[in-house]
Amino acid sequence: MIDLIEGEVVANYGDSLSVKCFGLAFRVSVPLRIALKKPQKVKLFTKLIIPKEGTPHLYGFETEKEREIFECLVKIPGVGSRTALNILSQFEPKKLEEVINSGSVSELAKVKGIGPKLARRIIAEMKGKFLEVKTKNSELFEILKSLGYTTSEIEKALSQVDISNLPVEKALKEVLKVLHS
Repeated sequence: MIDLIEGEVVANYGDSLSVKCFGLAFRVSVPLRIALKKPQKVKLFTKLIIPKEGTPHLYGFETEKEREIFECLVKIPGVGSRTALNILSQFEPKKLEEVINSGSVSELAKVKGIGPKLARRIIAEMKGKFLEVKTKNSELFEILKSLGYTTSEIEKALSQVDISNLPVEKALKEVLKVLHS
């Protein structure tokens, strides 16, 4: 629906930004670390959530990976969009991955709205998600390394492509497109 918004920030409400784009201003809820930067212009990857009852809500993220993590989090029973946003406000994707992979229930339970029971459920559900992406990335890394690409070229290309839902062959094609552009 609304995949990306790029524009000028006309208001900062702390937990959301009003982003002016072609004469319209969209109110987008964002992780607190984005709002705290007080950006002038933003490019946000968005997720529109339309609840069964209530008002549609637009969420924005700096990267596609953040949006993907948000989408995975809201699928977990007991984790609503507000809780998922609180998690991404407290942890950048790399740090969240470390917390999930280490199984640190106490660290995750520090997030507002998360108790130990929910933290354990989140860790159990998300551990596999991060592991799948990590395994695919390492396989692609080895293939690209054997083709003569440098570590920095590979890391840069992998950060620009969302390969989470692609088989290795298609992911390789996408990364090669980025490397050749």
